[in-house]
Amino acid sequence: MSYKRAWQFVETMNAMFQEPLVRRIRGGAKGGGTQVTEAGEVVMTEFRTLEAEARRAGEPHVTWLRAMLNDIPERK
Repeated sequence: MSYKRAWQFVETMNAMFQEPLVRRIRGGAKGGGTQVTEAGEVVMTEFRTLEAEARRAGEPHVTWLRAMLNDIPERK
């Protein structure tokens, strides 16, 4: 992913939430950078919790679907 595209995603996320999730740090001796905000940390934690819950809820279905698949030879 290009630098520009990554920043477009960050700017989109920042605009979607009430508070910015990532803050840009300008210049200085170390050349600047980025920092995940407190709101960003909360959003990441909630998203990871959602992912884990979705994985647990979906696992029986995924297992069932995998059992229905044909065996696929290694080279295909």
